[in-house]
Amino acid sequence: FITGRIKELIIKGGENIEINDLDGAVAAYRAATRLDTTNPSAFYNLGNALWMSGDLDDALAAYQGAILLDPRK
Repeated sequence: FITGRIKELIIKGGENIEINDLDGAVAAYRAATRLDTTNPSAFYNLGNALWMSGDLDDALAAYQGAILLDPRK
């Protein structure tokens, strides 16, 4: 269940970015990172949404989380 829900949230975040709903994207990606603290894609996408919304400090923290989880990407 959780894996499917995380996928849904990541897709929802992408859809929100497409319609320029950055707050919605951040909320979806944050929810995904709360459900699975080991998913580097959720953290990376959260970083992107935060960066686009101008929250550079939190974006950096999200990117660092993604790198810690999967340094090869």
